[in-house]
Amino acid sequence: MKKRLILGLALLLALPLMAEDKIYKTVDAEGNVVYTDQKPSEDAVPVDLPELTIIDPVEIGTQAVAPEQNDDRNQDANEMTFRILSPTQDETIWNTAYTVNVQLELSPDIPPGAQIALFVDGVLKTTTQSLS
Repeated sequence: MKKRLILGLALLLALPLMAEDKIYKTVDAEGNVVYTDQKPSEDAVPVDLPELTIIDPVEIGTQAVAPEQNDDRNQDANEMTFRILSPTQDETIWNTAYTVNVQLELSPDIPPGAQIALFVDGVLKTTTQSLS
């Protein structure tokens, strides 16, 4: 029992020494920089690397949908609002041959010459003056 305890303590004390691997930097014949944990030659010197920055992950949770506000009293006179009427939120769309029809509600009306830009996954797909 004492032998196991002594062996366990010895391993725990040796653990930090085993965890401290050395990294070597070399340059090959073509001028490429190579980093390795195996000593490439007897005269190779380990590289002093900066301490790692470790950031704990942040719990994001789920995003709440903002409640609809139909109160136009606080709306700025120059502010334009829109709603997507179709497809509805969380609607499943099946077999559309890669075409999705979108209907918007805009208040006030779209100004002359203005365009509505439709982005899908951050990529501009089309611009239009139509609300459908």
